[in-house]
Amino acid sequence: MPQFTTQNTGNDALDSDADTGTGVSDPINLAAGESDLTVDAGIYCPAKIGDRVWSDDNKDGLQDSSEKGVPGVVVNLYECTDGQAIIDQNKLVRTTTTDDAVSDMNYMFGAEPGFDLVPGEYFVQFIKPGDSQFTLLEQGADGTIDSDCLPDGTSSCVTLGSRGINLTRDCGLIPPPPPECDLQLDKQCRVETPPVSGDLECEAKIAASVLEYTGPGAPSAITVTGKDKKSQVVSNFNAATGILTVDARPGDLGAKMTIITDGVAEVIHTSCSTPYVAGQPAPLDKPKGDPSSNWLVLSFVDKNGGSASLPSGGDEGLFTDDCTVTQPLQPSCETVGKPNTLTFKYTGGGCPGDNSQGKKANCSGTVDGAAMVTISVNTADNYTVSPTMVAPGETFTVTRSGQDFKSNTDIELSNSGGTQQNEVHTSCSAPLAVGDEFGAIKLVGINGQTGGVDVTYRYVVTNNG
Repeated sequence: MPQFTTQNTGNDALDSDADTGTGVSDPINLAAGESDLTVDAGIYCPAKIGDRVWSDDNKDGLQDSSEKGVPGVVVNLYECTDGQAIIDQNKLVRTTTTDDAVSDMNYMFGAEPGFDLVPGEYFVQFIKPGDSQFTLLEQGADGTIDSDCLPDGTSSCVTLGSRGINLTRDCGLIPPPPPECDLQLDKQCRVETPPVSGDLECEAKIAASVLEYTGPGAPSAITVTGKDKKSQVVSNFNAATGILTVDARPGDLGAKMTIITDGVAEVIHTSCSTPYVAGQPAPLDKPKGDPSSNWLVLSFVDKNGGSASLPSGGDEGLFTDDCTVTQPLQPSCETVGKPNTLTFKYTGGGCPGDNSQGKKANCSGTVDGAAMVTISVNTADNYTVSPTMVAPGETFTVTRSGQDFKSNTDIELSNSGGTQQNEVHTSCSAPLAVGDEFGAIKLVGINGQTGGVDVTYRYVVTNNG
C-alpha cells in the first residue's frame, strides 16, 4: 500500500512535510493575509527485489526445471554508491536467507511484514556456502532464468521506482566436486593344492593331528578327549588362526575323539576304519564317515608312524597376478570308494541324462525344470535327503545313515510339471563320478569331495588420497 516518504529532508519547498506514520505535518503559524505554499506530502508505493538461488548441476548458467533451489544462502541488500555496486557496510539495508518457507528457496526484499523497501538504486550480494562456486554469468537471452552474481557474489545496480519490482536477481551455484578418492586395487590369486586321496589317508589309528576350525563364529573354548574320554590327550587351540593341535603319543586317540566347542560336543572317528584324510573334513563317528562341518584335517600321524599333511597354503609368496588352473580328475568310485553321501545339483534337465552307467541308470518322467522340486528317496533303506525342496541351481545331499549305499538308489523329483524317477547305480560296479547327469540332477559331490580346484583371491586396496 502507498507510504509517506521521508519527512523534512533538504529544500523545504521541495521536501515532504507529512509524518511518515500519521501523515500530519508540523504546526504552521500564519498571520493575516500570509500564505505558505511549501507544505507538501510525498507518497510512494514500496518496491521489491529478489528471486532465487539454485544449484546449477549441469554448469550451463541457466535454471533448468530439474535443478533445485539451495536453502540457507545469505543474501545482503545494499544501496548503490553513485551508480556503482560498492560494498559499504554503512549502506547495508537488510540481510535475509533463502528458505524453504518461501517458494522453492526464493528470497525477497520488500513486501515483508514490518519492512517496506523505499524506491532507490540497489544491488544484492550472495554469500556462497562452503566450497561451491558461482556459475556462468548472464547466459542466454532470458533474464528470468540466468545467473546475475559476479565472481565476488554481487549483482549490478538496479533502479527501483515507486512500485518498482525486479524479480530477476538470481544466482546459480555449482556444487563442490566430490572428494578425490585415489584408490589403488591390487588383485592377486593363489591356486590351492588339492589333496590326493590315498597319499594323504590314514593307515592306522590316529595318534596326533592338526585340524582347522571351519564352523560358524569364532570359538574361544575347545576341549578334546580321546579313547572314549580315558586317554591322556594334549591339545592346544589358537583362537586367532582357528588351528587345533591334538597329540596322544606315545599312545593314540583310539576309536574316536570328542571335541567340545564352546560347550557343544562333536565326536570324530579316529580308528581309520573310515578314511581320515589330510585336506578333507574330519569324519564323524555318527553317522560314521559323514564329514564334519566344523573341522578340516590339515595333517596327522598314525600309531604306526605314518604321516600326511597338506602343502602350506599360507605363504604370501604363493600369490600371483595370474592363476592358471589345471582341472584334476573328478572324484569317483575309483578315487573315493563306495559312497555314503552323494550331493546333486538340480539342473531341470530331462531324461536320460549324460553318464557312463548305461542300462544300470534308469530315468523316466518329466518335471517343470524352471520350478522348485520336492525330492524323495527310498527311506525304507535308511536313506535321508536334505534339503527336501530345491530351486533350479541349488544342491541337495542324499545320505545312507552309517552305511555305504546299496546297489541302486532311487531319487524322485516332483512338482507341478510332473514326476521324474531316477535310479542311480551306487555300488560302484558301474562308473560313478562327479559330473554325471541323471535326468534333472547332476552329481557334484561324493563323500564330501566335490572335485575342482580352489582358488583364493586377495584384494589389497590402498588409499593414496
